[in-house]
Amino acid sequence: MASAKLTTERKEELKKYILEEIEKNDSTAGSKSRKKTRSAPISKKPPTEKKPALSRVNSRTLKTTSVDQSKSKVKSAPRIKTINQTQTEVLADQAPNKQPQQGWAGLFVRLLVFILLTLLLLLVIDIFGLYRLGWTDDFSYRVAQFLRLPAGQAGDITISAADYIDDVQIIKSALVTNREGFNAEILQDVSEIEDKIFNRLAMIALIEKELEKNNRSITVEQLDQEMAKIIDQVGGLEAAENTTQELYQMSLNDFRRKVLRPLMAKDVLQEIIVANEDLAINQQAKERAQVALNLALDKTVDFAVLAEQYTEDEAGINTGGDLGWISNGELSAEMESAVLGLDKGEVYPELIKNHFGYHIVKATDRAIDPDTGQTSVKVSHILIKVDVNEYIKQLMDNLKIKNYLKSN
Repeated sequence: MASAKLTTERKEELKKYILEEIEKNDSTAGSKSRKKTRSAPISKKPPTEKKPALSRVNSRTLKTTSVDQSKSKVKSAPRIKTINQTQTEVLADQAPNKQPQQGWAGLFVRLLVFILLTLLLLLVIDIFGLYRLGWTDDFSYRVAQFLRLPAGQAGDITISAADYIDDVQIIKSALVTNREGFNAEILQDVSEIEDKIFNRLAMIALIEKELEKNNRSITVEQLDQEMAKIIDQVGGLEAAENTTQELYQMSLNDFRRKVLRPLMAKDVLQEIIVANEDLAINQQAKERAQVALNLALDKTVDFAVLAEQYTEDEAGINTGGDLGWISNGELSAEMESAVLGLDKGEVYPELIKNHFGYHIVKATDRAIDPDTGQTSVKVSHILIKVDVNEYIKQLMDNLKIKNYLKSN
């Protein structure tokens, strides 16, 4: 029985195997053959029809699996969000500990910004007042000094607004206190004072530039020597400080910088232009002096009258050029050798040149001291200047000057 059953099962397996082979061959045949295969009795429940069902099941299974996976992903998202929310809550719990520090820092920053904006506003207002309203107060001076603001231009020379305000304050203070040498009536035209101050600063800057062009300068040693002479003349350091304070309302150091140095620079420029005979102003002075000398050598001409007509020495205009008695060591080396050798009534036959210009000299008397044996000569002279003021004026006229602080 067992063998018969085994044989039967074996037959069934062979039958299925044959049916499957037939199905495979039928799938590779044309459409007509497939129709015939479908109409055959053996296609009732072929085992091969289970494959489409299996593929459908697999497809559904895959779809179901993918949907389940996507659902599982969607379901897992709240878990991540919950973690983020947890972290946020933790940070929020810690935030109150940092709020006081952030509050003080923010307050400090706001306060600092407010202070800076306030200062900036004050600076803008003061600069506007300085350039448009003519402010010359102490705060404006400090602002101009700190920012190095310009008062204007003289050619390529910049005039400092701080120096301008400083000079205006000095002059106005002198006028208000009616100090000697200052006329209070000038206060009626303040703009004229300001123009003169600006032009003076431009002139000082121009003189310094001219000295630089000629490789000359005012050294510290020269300033010290001149200051020592002034201090000695007025009776000591304390007296000098009191004098500069009374006359100029400035310290001795300010007097040295703002008054003495410009005067010394002007004297050096005088020497430069006198030494340069190629300058037109020098040649013109020499020509006038030669005319005066030719007239003075004429014995029929009154020297005193000639001096009143020609001399540019202000003291000599009303005195006929009289210089008084001169002895050894009282004149410059250029004049001394010429003057002390003259006889009474003699005119020196050549022009005598020194740092002021050209001189025509006459000895009006001569005497010898019986006790010392020293010779003295009474001298009259005619001075034709090589005028440094005129030279500076010519330079200033050729400059394009712009005053930014000029009051309207």
